Amino acid sequence: RSILNREHYHELFKAPDARILIVDDTHSNLVVATGLLKKTDIQIDTAISGLDAVSMAKGCAYDLILMDQRMPGMDGTEALHRIREFDQSTPVICLTADAILGARAHYLSEGFTDYLTKPIDGSALEKMLKKYLPQEKIITVSDSNTEEHITENQADDFMSLRKNGIQVDTGLRYAQNDEGLYKSLLSEYVASSEDRAGAIKEFCATGDCEQYGIAVHALKSSSRMIGAMELSEVCAQLERAADDGNIDTIRNRTPELLKLYDRIIGVLRSGGISGTETQADDEILEFFPET
Repeated sequence: RSILNREHYHELFKAPDARILIVDDTHSNLVVATGLLKKTDIQIDTAISGLDAVSMAKGCAYDLILMDQRMPGMDGTEALHRIREFDQSTPVICLTADAILGARAHYLSEGFTDYLTKPIDGSALEKMLKKYLPQEKIITVSDSNTEEHITENQADDFMSLRKNGIQVDTGLRYAQNDEGLYKSLLSEYVASSEDRAGAIKEFCATGDCEQYGIAVHALKSSSRMIGAMELSEVCAQLERAADDGNIDTIRNRTPELLKLYDRIIGVLRSGGISGTETQADDEILEFFPET
């Protein structure tokens, strides 16, 4: 059998005495971020809303806060402003999918210490933390060029996903080539599918473009993180429609999005990823009356 080489992840530092807060309304993003930092031994708390983040920051002296920007209710910028009312010094890093020219300057002008684009890259995340965590709490880890050797059979663990259009290598890259973390991410993706689909359907039906945009934004990010790039692109298109208030496009294309989403969940389940039951295509389409 042939042997495939893959660069093995090696953490840049350890910081067992450091404590950080990660804020994101999408649980899969929290799974990834905490998983990527597992080997650094950092103490990690998580919050699923801006309101929770403010409350937790009041009760704990964190060394750094990673703050998602686009969240329902209180967004990351408002949460930052609330935190700055009682804490002027803790570094707060903005997590955002906004990678357009001038985005960094915009978020810095709002008071963020720095920003990272999503989906999060593990190396970029570690470099950011190493830059802003208290230096006395950082223990630098010597570099290593070790490689992980994988048999061809092991490399084909996700073959059924690959054959059905999921870019497994992209997902593994976001998971820092940690197959265990990637499988956890896939399981979370499946487990959250019913709630996510339900929210998208609800906001489409009520014509709530703002909340619809937030919902498809979250699905866009998590889909890209597992390598479901076609679905991620459809979500991106519908997110732009929501930002423009184009409810006709939203209502016309949401059945397409949900059908593709359901197909991907089915592919994951057929590949051995457990989760809640998916809806059948006719149930999805039944929600939308013909126009």
